[in-house]
Amino acid sequence: SERHVISTFGPASGSAPSEALAQRVRGPYEVHDVSPVEYRVFLLGGQLLYNRAAPEQHLEPLLSGDLRTQLGQRVDVPCLPTEDGYSAQQWRMFETFYTAYNPNVIVFGVPRDEAALVNGLPRSSSPSLNLALEAAREYCTKNLIQLVLFTEAQLPPDLMAVLKKAESKDLPLLVAGVDESPMDLSKRLADTIAPLLKAQKAKKA
Repeated sequence: SERHVISTFGPASGSAPSEALAQRVRGPYEVHDVSPVEYRVFLLGGQLLYNRAAPEQHLEPLLSGDLRTQLGQRVDVPCLPTEDGYSAQQWRMFETFYTAYNPNVIVFGVPRDEAALVNGLPRSSSPSLNLALEAAREYCTKNLIQLVLFTEAQLPPDLMAVLKKAESKDLPLLVAGVDESPMDLSKRLADTIAPLLKAQKAKKA
């Protein structure tokens, strides 16, 4: 319902709710839709995490380009349009509106402002991050999707501890350095994600 959409997106969300209902994700250079593609990587975490400067330095086109170079094929990289996202809200949006994208890989991004104050209260905490992460892991396991964790070095230590504890051979964690350029960051993400996409494809074949 419309009210549910507004509560998920927040009041200042512009055209995002109507685009969500139409299953579209607007990126810096293209509008993504659910048409089947060879490879798809879905970025959760909000624009403050991925949109690091000018449009050409947004991680969506950079990562798409770096993955294409490694795989020799176009890779669709939708990034949720929420400006200032946090894990529980981002996961709820994905699960409510975007599961038809059926990505090979989901990047579960946790921005440094994950627990920013809203009306004087932190909007997230270690337990709520943990819950969102568990929901994502369960969903990805069930749907044969590979999950990748991504955050920034400035994430508060109690939240970083949740991610470090979850990190494993099957659940890689990438941490963006304080001054790391978007180009370097994209290359590191691509180096982690490209082999996972190849493995995914073999699994789903």
